[in-house]
Amino acid sequence: MDHLSETRAILVLLGAFLGFLYVSFSWRGKPASQMEFKDDPRVRGLIWGLSGAIMIVIADWEKFLQIGTSGTQDYISRGRLLGYYAAGFIGSAILTIVGLTIKVSLDSRRIAKDYPGIFYNEGMSPFVDFILYGYNDYQEKVARLVSRFRDNARMTVTSEAIDSLKVRMEEYEAEIERLALSANQRRRLTIEMGDIIQSAMNVYHGYTAGRMSAHDACQALLRSTITITAYYSGVDTGQLNANYMVVEEREALSATEIAATRFTFDDTSRYRQFLCLKQYAKKGTPTIRLPIEPSDDHDWKDRTLPGAPEAFLRRSPVICKAADTFFSKDLPESVRRAQQKYFATQPFDVILALPIVPLLVYNKDTTPIGVVNIDLSLNGDAQDVEVDLEVLEALVSPCNALLAEILAIESKQSRR
Repeated sequence: MDHLSETRAILVLLGAFLGFLYVSFSWRGKPASQMEFKDDPRVRGLIWGLSGAIMIVIADWEKFLQIGTSGTQDYISRGRLLGYYAAGFIGSAILTIVGLTIKVSLDSRRIAKDYPGIFYNEGMSPFVDFILYGYNDYQEKVARLVSRFRDNARMTVTSEAIDSLKVRMEEYEAEIERLALSANQRRRLTIEMGDIIQSAMNVYHGYTAGRMSAHDACQALLRSTITITAYYSGVDTGQLNANYMVVEEREALSATEIAATRFTFDDTSRYRQFLCLKQYAKKGTPTIRLPIEPSDDHDWKDRTLPGAPEAFLRRSPVICKAADTFFSKDLPESVRRAQQKYFATQPFDVILALPIVPLLVYNKDTTPIGVVNIDLSLNGDAQDVEVDLEVLEALVSPCNALLAEILAIESKQSRR
């Protein structure tokens, strides 16, 4: 390569490098809409580019690149040198902007798919905002729009959920009518339960309005479930506790978490889902994770663990007695002994496991998203407590449905 070609290549590459830096730094950093014009990073970047151009004009290129002087065969004028530099700078800047624009376009299409109408409703053009104010300013605006969209979506879900809850309440009142109670007792129960459920609805509204965290709202709903169970069963609330477990997909867990799952047996690679205890109404035992038998296996009923996993698979409430546990027929003896040993260390004597499904059935999928466990301690009383699980499920269903809505909203938002 001769001196002329080398010179052209060096200047084009220098311009391309500075053009790339100009766009990369100028369209990032602090949003341009929040600063004075003189502090705009694009203004400073343009000064860098002009500094490079000035360097082209004043530098002693003849000596530095060993090229001829004016009038010789290998002489290159300052104008041509500046042109090579400008071509590299402008070309690189345009390509970099095009690359970032494509990224903005792909990001905005994905966001618009998750949040339909988000840009149109807010009068924002991702491309225009990016060009005018920079990439970070665009990102901040999108973050604000997404936050506002989620808040609006929450309130929409609240309205739809309450409408659905009204239908559930009609079923709930019908269950109270089924109870073998006098008219006065039935009226008192309806009033007391109505107050509890109204309180639960206020909790849900507090969560959707952002006045209450998901943790506090779920705990309050679990305590309402305890109160309703106490009214129905006649058991003191001090003998009751409640918790909820959520479904976790295998892909979302680490190898260590899967290995720590309790009461697994045989080929554990068959487990695709697990139930993880997340929260108690009152103080409870540490978190425990249980395996769920694949529902498409024809013999899952003969292998499932009792309690929450069974309720989840059956999609109906089940009762599990610690001292007289009914185990599936193909459950290994080692697992039975391990569960009996575990039950012996727990403060409860009976578990009432109820699957939870959101009021708003997303994608028409009726699969539970978790299980609510109501723990009952008999405090040494030999007398058993008779509970009609269908009636209890109906009585606590408004609270559990609102709990399910909160969990569904939190899960949906965490995936975005």
